[in-house]
Amino acid sequence: MRFAENDTALFVQGTGDPSFLHPDFTAQRVLEKLELTEKNIWLQPAVIKNKRFGPGWGWSDYADYYQPELNEWPMYGNVARIRMKGSEYSMTPEFPTELIYERPPAEALADREERENLFTLHIRSDVRAEETFEVPYITGGVTQLVRRLQDTIRKPVRVLPATAPLTGTVMKSIPVDTLFQPMMHRSDNFFAEQILMMASSVKYDQIDSRRVIGYLLDSLLNDLPHPPNWVDGSGLSRYNLFTPATS
Repeated sequence: MRFAENDTALFVQGTGDPSFLHPDFTAQRVLEKLELTEKNIWLQPAVIKNKRFGPGWGWSDYADYYQPELNEWPMYGNVARIRMKGSEYSMTPEFPTELIYERPPAEALADREERENLFTLHIRSDVRAEETFEVPYITGGVTQLVRRLQDTIRKPVRVLPATAPLTGTVMKSIPVDTLFQPMMHRSDNFFAEQILMMASSVKYDQIDSRRVIGYLLDSLLNDLPHPPNWVDGSGLSRYNLFTPATS
């Protein structure tokens, strides 16, 4: 996160870091900073140009594990992790849930309504094997972000007007290779997208993936034999096109 502080207040702003509260990462420096401070916490909303889904993403995939929403301050990887065993289940983070005690043969066992964070779980008490699911939740706007922060650190978070970038220090949460390694091993599109957003946040004080892509094409990649058609951070989009000569 980007932060600044004085004698009485800690001002914070999200930079797109996907590691916050993610179960893959035990180190949580940002969380520790927020939990240990005795100052009033003020959130400065980030200037963000990105939409919650990337170009070319399938609209009907909103509840699939590989398509979490993109935002300035991800939490838990922007998915609800659900464990089901018989008639028992757990969910992190928790959301309103409807339980159906019958499993349909061809539908998802854990699902979510398209326009609200209402989850549906199909449960059969005679199945004793544990099953796990990751279902993206709707991140919402600043109000929902503040509510999740408050629920996590158990203290008030106030909001500043979104008028200008926060001038302050960037607190880095984990080493970059610690983030890159799981991204590459499982081809994690969510990590890839959020890393591009972080790069934009650091370079331009605003989150704009298209702008930082333009910079990379014009500078670091300007000697490629064929200019790529590059629209987002991941391979999920159908619009990312690179020629064999470029690769």
